[in-house]
Amino acid sequence: MKKIINILSVIFILLLFYLTKDINMLSFTFSFGMYLLFYSIFSTTSIKGKLEKYCSKKYYYSASKIFKYSIIWVGILGIFLTAIAYLIGMLLKIDNLSIINVFMSISILSSIILKLISEYLNGMGYKKIGNNLVNLYAIIVLSVDIIFSILAFKAFRVASYLIFISFYLVNIIIFIVIVILFYIMFFKKKNIKTREENKINYVSDMKGVIVNNSLETMVNLIKSSYVYISMIILYYALINRYNYDYEQTATIITNTFFFGVIIIYFIYDLINKKLNINYSNIEKNFNIDIIKIVKVSLNLCILLVVLSVPINNLLFKNEHNVLISLIPLLFVYILYDYIININVQYGKVKNTMFILISGLFVKIIFELPFINSAYRMGYALISGSILSTILGLIISVIIGGYFIKNRFGLNLSDNFTNLLNIIYESIIYALILTVLTLVVKIDVDGIFENILVVFFYLFISFLFFLLKRILIKK
Repeated sequence: MKKIINILSVIFILLLFYLTKDINMLSFTFSFGMYLLFYSIFSTTSIKGKLEKYCSKKYYYSASKIFKYSIIWVGILGIFLTAIAYLIGMLLKIDNLSIINVFMSISILSSIILKLISEYLNGMGYKKIGNNLVNLYAIIVLSVDIIFSILAFKAFRVASYLIFISFYLVNIIIFIVIVILFYIMFFKKKNIKTREENKINYVSDMKGVIVNNSLETMVNLIKSSYVYISMIILYYALINRYNYDYEQTATIITNTFFFGVIIIYFIYDLINKKLNINYSNIEKNFNIDIIKIVKVSLNLCILLVVLSVPINNLLFKNEHNVLISLIPLLFVYILYDYIININVQYGKVKNTMFILISGLFVKIIFELPFINSAYRMGYALISGSILSTILGLIISVIIGGYFIKNRFGLNLSDNFTNLLNIIYESIIYALILTVLTLVVKIDVDGIFENILVVFFYLFISFLFFLLKRILIKK
């Protein structure tokens, strides 16, 4: 099912690329950024542990009670977040953002409550339905969104903000249908309360349901904060300081922080699967993993720098290459993610919090100065925003690496020679690609021509690494 979800997600994003070329998506981009932020708050929400405890003793009444209380708590927090989302929409003064944010917040509540329903069904013995419910929901939502987006943008010409609301509304409507079916089929049945269950204090037992892992929640929250803070600061800088018009600002922010970030995330996900990092035995594997991460991600990023031009021509058709400024961010983020994950698993909580907050603080401090510097040097202003994010991540990597070194007594100098060899190899690879760009131009017109350029450089890269492997064996 996850493969189907990934395919449908790619189709939906590609459709949005082409259906919204002449449409202002700034309000949807900001609501999406806030969606990531709010979803991070609920990223560890779970009643699985509580249900296992009660169901193992056959306390089904208590299991149902915990489920009810958890929905009430999620609902209360959801109302509070909806109010915040509405107020932020008012403060930012972006067209229709407040009302879109309201539906976005309700959509998040729908997803979280659906997750709780899935866990409840699992705990009560309906494992087949419980395991597949969330994935089935995602498939239905994406399928409806794909059909609806084609009809709304092409056939009926609905106002754009209504379409953006409808994307969230689809989630809510399908969720309501599932809840009604769930109530009729499973929850309507009464569970008998045993004598032992009279002693249970359900309110105190709710501790740790909304935030099951505070450190993991904070990690997710700070990661998503990088994107949303960048959007807000850049929006105000472009509009108020550099007198960009609303449409220009919308295009820059949407292409970078919606479409660009989504593309980079898909690439990051592929790299992560390729790396297949094992976080056990850090004393032995840390230096090996760092070499593996640098080797894979550096060479891939060099290739992406070349391919970013035809991909930008295919997807964005902009003079400014949206992806090229995000590629260094991808490289640094892979290292950042690895370092943070080790500190989360093995480090002290206060140290990990210091690593996370220090990086974010540096990013915020340097955001406007870097944007100003980019302006003075004649670069795209978005470069300054991304550079501040890269600096924040690098600070976290350095501090996190220092804590890991002390925690495990590592000798990081052992990697120096290997890193030099990787850099030499990457320089040769970059030179080959650079020379070839003089022969096979990367900035061409036409869809077919750009696709051919992408395949050509993929083929050259394949040959390069195949020959390298053969030479190493010999």
